[in-house]
Amino acid sequence: MKNQTAKRTLAALLCAMLLLSSLSVAAFAAGKKSLAKATVAVVSAVSYTGKAQKPAVTVKVGKTTLKKGTDYTLTYANNKKIGVASVTVTAKKNSAYTGAKTVKFKIVPAKVKGLTAAKLTKTAAKLTWKAVKGADGYAVYTYNKSAKTYTRVKVVKGTSATVKNLKASTTYRFAVRAYTKVGTKNFWGAYSALLKAKTAANKASGNRIDKYKKAFLNGTYLMTFTTNDKELGNQPITVAVKNGNVSIDTTLGTIRARMIQQSKSGKTYLLIPSLKKYTELTEEMLGGEDLDVSEMTKGFAQELSQPMKQSTVKMNGKTYHCESTKNGDGTEVRFYFDGDKLVQSDTVNPDGSVESIYISKFTTDVPDSLFTIPKGYGYLNLDWLMSMS
Repeated sequence: MKNQTAKRTLAALLCAMLLLSSLSVAAFAAGKKSLAKATVAVVSAVSYTGKAQKPAVTVKVGKTTLKKGTDYTLTYANNKKIGVASVTVTAKKNSAYTGAKTVKFKIVPAKVKGLTAAKLTKTAAKLTWKAVKGADGYAVYTYNKSAKTYTRVKVVKGTSATVKNLKASTTYRFAVRAYTKVGTKNFWGAYSALLKAKTAANKASGNRIDKYKKAFLNGTYLMTFTTNDKELGNQPITVAVKNGNVSIDTTLGTIRARMIQQSKSGKTYLLIPSLKKYTELTEEMLGGEDLDVSEMTKGFAQELSQPMKQSTVKMNGKTYHCESTKNGDGTEVRFYFDGDKLVQSDTVNPDGSVESIYISKFTTDVPDSLFTIPKGYGYLNLDWLMSMS
């Protein structure tokens, strides 16, 4: 009897202890804070090394920073290959927290190192760099220091690339970064350190003047220029001469126009491309003037034929080769060259005033179409205009 009473008493005691235990655990859990709402900070990307990556994690609940090993544990997944990896923060038992939270981070190719300019010419730069482990390819960029922007100029598989279409005597900043394709997505590494490199200068051939003198003497050239003459409004003017024909393109007010004089017919025409119209200009309309540029051409050729004084001049932060001569009337003519290219001509008058021509294009390849009326152009009768003058 006593044994049965003892057994019943022991069973009741065990039930009571279990009940109290469950109640205390529930009460303790009810007071815990969930990690689901925690702030979990981890770097957005780490570099691929071929080994498992375990970047540090900072966990905060409110303003409280939790302690690893005391408040939580970390479990990493997919953290060896390039791609998207994750880390899960799990609350430890007997801590003041409960639940778990998973955040993602990227594993990307390492930063490119060893970027150098293996060869620089006037218009190109050959770049080389060290291979990056796990990279499928590389992108080459130029960097704009003022705008602080990168512009992609080339994508290659190997560890070298030649960037073309550069300007001579110009400083460029280059960068390279690696990429690896995972599925349909590219994972990009960080930009390399910037490489500052200057392209080669245009080398003068020693006969800068000769080709221009020859063109003027032959009467075959096309030249586009602007002047410092305020009356011309700084409008670009293109003069083309070939076989005695003359063509002058410019803008009159807001209308682009072309005047052509044909050597065989002796006629002068005005073309307005926006209207697809043309008209013949009579001597009365021209006021006795014509488009004969032979004197200007001969004068230019004569100036170019005189002995020249050689010098270098800095303008707008750039160095130019200058060749100058004085005419019998006291004027001084200066020709400025960027390498072999004639870019400016100044006439310095005895009173100190300067007449400048800024040349943007010069060629002896002159198309015949510049001296003919295009098909589809209709005639514009200006007799009414003359009757009103």
